Amino acid sequence: MLQSQLFTRTSKTAPKEEEAIKAILLKRAGFVDKLMSGVYTFLPLGLRVIHRISQIIREEMNAVGGQEVSMPVLHPKKNWEQTDRWNSVDILFKFTSYYTKTDLVLGPTHEEVVLMKDMYSFHASEADLDEYYEKAKIAYETIFKRVGLGKQTVLTYASGGTFSKYSHEYQTIVETGEDNVFLCQKCNIAVNKEIIADQSTCPQCGNKDLKPVKAAEVGNIFKLGTKFSKPFEFQYKDQSGSLQDIWMGCYGIGISRLMGVVVEAFHDDKGMIWPESIAPYQIHLICLDDTSKTKSDILYQELQKNQIEVLYDDRMDKTPGEKLADADLIGIPYRVILSERTGDNIEIKKRSESDIKLISKKELFVQMGK
Repeated sequence: MLQSQLFTRTSKTAPKEEEAIKAILLKRAGFVDKLMSGVYTFLPLGLRVIHRISQIIREEMNAVGGQEVSMPVLHPKKNWEQTDRWNSVDILFKFTSYYTKTDLVLGPTHEEVVLMKDMYSFHASEADLDEYYEKAKIAYETIFKRVGLGKQTVLTYASGGTFSKYSHEYQTIVETGEDNVFLCQKCNIAVNKEIIADQSTCPQCGNKDLKPVKAAEVGNIFKLGTKFSKPFEFQYKDQSGSLQDIWMGCYGIGISRLMGVVVEAFHDDKGMIWPESIAPYQIHLICLDDTSKTKSDILYQELQKNQIEVLYDDRMDKTPGEKLADADLIGIPYRVILSERTGDNIEIKKRSESDIKLISKKELFVQMGK
């Protein structure tokens, strides 16, 4: 991608209406645009990150037997009446269709603007649900490792509400997190502040040394049991021909939220530092001046031919300082520069490191896995 043709532009100043680091950096770098409070448009760079996160989740859900569907945003009133939630859920957006004159609900977990991933599992017994639930835990841990948050993200016990005694959240430990959790110093399991009065010890090992830390929720899983299958008479016939209720589990990840938490976890005073697995591009190639333009153009073409995703800063109306500052702000894992000073070599710097190295073109392709 030529940066001169990129749909968005960077900004030197922080937006006045934003306070969170993730919102400030994502907006300054041109990854998102604010539509209204809490709602953002994902611009080309931001959407590339969203797609990478989505693909990781897709692969891990497929690995545990998931099958992807796309569900409608609008739901009929009768579905919510069958579960006695038409009047009991206070966040429902209800309206009457102009065309059909029927009452509808805007589904609270299917809004496209917040990019939520929900998975549901269906089981013949509670024991089968329990077994699958443990597989889902492992899959979630793998997801967070792959997006770069494995070390900071902990399984957290939270209230199960009307479904069960406990649900499980995945909380990423970050200083700017809006949640308070109590971390077990022995087994690295956490307890949400909302249930700490009832659970003053670690639910896994019984340890009483629970340390309060700030965290941001990136996912949750819980056992629905038969709460929804009973009202809808969602049943199966067992081997004896008797009807049995189906047991259900629910597994959610906020994809756009996960993107923001990654920014909160990986940034410095210059900008974002994307993990390689979800970065919008692998390399940020920078043409510093006219003297390096031809060599940079050739390298750009070679990188593309080798299926190496590259953002090429070919802008000739920007100073070297402005280009380097933008590269730090955008946070692509590798910055690559050709110039008279580098000769036949290539200057490469990892965004997460301060060292600058000179390597050959061949070494660059080897480092990129080509």
